[in-house]
Amino acid sequence: MALRARIVLWSSEGRRRKDIAELLGISARTVDRCKVRYAERGLAGLEDRPRRRGR
Repeated sequence: MALRARIVLWSSEGRRRKDIAELLGISARTVDRCKVRYAERGLAGLEDRPRRRGR
């Protein structure tokens, strides 16, 4: 959750997605997905999604 919060905060400060990705050691695609989830769901978009259980 902290990682996703940093993405949103740094994006709101005007940092570029490439720079955010490099600082956090993630892909630019992950930055985009996080921003979309936040735009769609607000703070709830920062929470982990429930995972499916294996057999």
